[in-house]
Amino acid sequence: MASKQVDKGFFFSSGEFDKSVRQFCKEENSEIITVEELLIAIKAFLLEIQTEILDAILARDCMVHMCVKYEI
Repeated sequence: MASKQVDKGFFFSSGEFDKSVRQFCKEENSEIITVEELLIAIKAFLLEIQTEILDAILARDCMVHMCVKYEI
């Protein structure tokens, strides 16, 4: 992602991350975030903001892969 002039990337998943994803993230200054970590972060916001965040997430097709084998 450095070649795409992106400072930092984030990978979210409800599943597990395999070794190749972890290595890619390490090399490309990207952070892996699990669903549990995301929910903990969302809970830190006021209820009104939590609702806005969750509404925005649910308005999207979360099953679409936005990174097919790291092609971003």
